[in-house]
Order: sequence, then C-alpha cells, then structure tokens
Amino acid sequence: MIRPSQALRLIHINLVLLRHGLDEVILATSLASEGALRTASGAHPSSWGTASGGDDKCRRHVHVLDHGVTDAAGLYLAFVEEEPGAEVYTAATKRDQAIISHSEDLTLSEDGVMNEGHISAKLGLKGIPVEAEQIMIFRDILLSELTGGRLHIAHVSTEGSVSLIREAKKRGVQVTAETCPHYFSITEKTVEGYNTNAKVNPPLRTEKDIEAIKAGLHDGTIDIIATDHAPHHMDEKLQEFDKAPFGISGLETGLSLSLQLVHDSILTLPQLIEKMTINPAKILQVSKGSLLPGSDADLTLIDLHRRYTVHRNDFVSLGKNTPFEGWTLKGSPVLTVSRGSIFE
Repeated sequence: MIRPSQALRLIHINLVLLRHGLDEVILATSLASEGALRTASGAHPSSWGTASGGDDKCRRHVHVLDHGVTDAAGLYLAFVEEEPGAEVYTAATKRDQAIISHSEDLTLSEDGVMNEGHISAKLGLKGIPVEAEQIMIFRDILLSELTGGRLHIAHVSTEGSVSLIREAKKRGVQVTAETCPHYFSITEKTVEGYNTNAKVNPPLRTEKDIEAIKAGLHDGTIDIIATDHAPHHMDEKLQEFDKAPFGISGLETGLSLSLQLVHDSILTLPQLIEKMTINPAKILQVSKGSLLPGSDADLTLIDLHRRYTVHRNDFVSLGKNTPFEGWTLKGSPVLTVSRGSIFE
C-alpha cells in the first residue's frame, strides 16, 4: 500500500523562504513539486528579510529588491522590531512584489515558548501574548494601505489577527493571509506534559482562536493553507522545553488534516484545493496551480476515504517531530505527478 508520506515526497510549493542569502532554501508550505522551488525564470519565489528593525534593515531590504532578485515574487520580512519603513513597501510595490510578513513583535515575544495564558502559568513557561502577532499585522496592514502594496500574512494563529485581516480586506487593502493545519486542529493544551513536538512559532492558541480561524477559512478571509514545515532531529526536540527548537514536521499530515475541514463542511473540496494550490500561485504570481494545456503536469491523486494512523517512523522527512502521532486521519494522497514524472 502506498504511504501518504511517499506520495508527498515531491510537494507543491506555496512559499519559499531564503534564510541565509539566496542559496539556502527552506520549504515553508505545502502541496506542489520541488521543481516549483524556482520560477520559470530560475529565480526563487521570495527573498528573506533579516531579523531586527531600523533604517539599516530597511536599506538592506531595498538592496535585496534592487540586486539580483528583481523577478522574485515576494520579499519576506521576519522579526522586524522597529519600523520597516514605507520605502520597503514602495520598492516592492513598484515591482508588483508581495511583502510576506512573519508577524512577531520581539519586544513582546522575547524568551516566550508557548501561548500566554493559564496553561503557560501552570507549566511555569514564558508565554507569548496574542498581541505579539496582532500588533505587527496591524502595522503591516497600515503600511500596505499607505503605499498600495501587496501584503501577505504568514501563519495566522489568533482570533484578533483574523479580525484585523477581515476588516482590512473590507477596506480594499491588498492583503492576503495563510494559516496552518496545526492552528485549526490542536490547541495550547497539546503542550501539557512539556510536549516539545507541540512547540511552534507562532504558538498553538485556544479553542476560541481555532473557531475564528475556521470562520476565516470559510468566509475567505484566509486565502491559503500552508504547512510551515519545520523538521527537526529527534535529539533537538528531546531537550528541555525552553531549549527545544520551534517547529512541527507538518508536510506529511498537512493534506489529511486539512481534509477534515471538508469532512466538517467548513470548506468544499474545490475550496480546499484552491487554498492549497491555486491561491498560492496567484499570490506569488508563479505558473502553478493549473492543469490548463501548457502548464506543468503537477498533480496529486487523493483517496478521500482512506483512513490511516499517523506514525512518525513512516515519514519520508528526516524530521519526525509531529504532535499528531497516533491520530487516525481520513483522506490521503496516494500518488504524485511532478512535471509529468510519476512518484508513488
């Protein structure tokens, strides 16, 4: 029998982040082929904005846009503590490139390891308040509105974030957003017992936040479902909770967890497919997410009724860090075609 992990050996790319210059690529999201890691022109779909803020960082972001990545699909801004500067948005707007924002105010999240609340207090762990995400989303929405630029919000995790994005869209701001399966499947309670496989950034939130994210997916506020795939070696996750790295190996459970939205009538199957393939391609302006003549022959064959139990040792990924070990899921990929090549 074909394992879902085998079928997802080649995956559909929604977003690519570059962490250390323009050579090292990190897969951030879900469903398309490895061939889509580069656009048809050979350029990476997005460039990486480095940590911490200030004018020097603004100049660095603009320099990245001006030198060597002018056909990239987006500039990824992460951990910008201070004002990123409207000039960054203006520069991206001139090139019709999206700003992709990891929305985190480090002054509020510093040393935090899980959602701030009753459970973090009970466990004696430093919490990350929802405001750390929401303040930065509000800032970026205002800058996008000021400059007319395109803004994409990565891995939305809170009720307040969904509300901010919904209201911005109503005002005509060019903002899109994504969330991840763990943000609509599990809550901060999964951290109890100091479960490092549930340590992720942004952190897992509450049931109230899950319901808001599902509503945002249903009404179109949230455009994309991404995996935020972050594999880690087992030894890294076996450290004390404070020291263990953030991240979930999300690729190989991403589709099955997302199909639960279809089973629960939150999304139709076409809507789910749109959020995992068509919308990411549109936002990044890459020639993916289509089966029209002349398009790359990229597709995934899905068995909507197949049930299987998640076993981390079945993962093709070297990262086995999943909080879904032992879960029984319904629906899985059984075959992947990447640019006409079949993988089982």
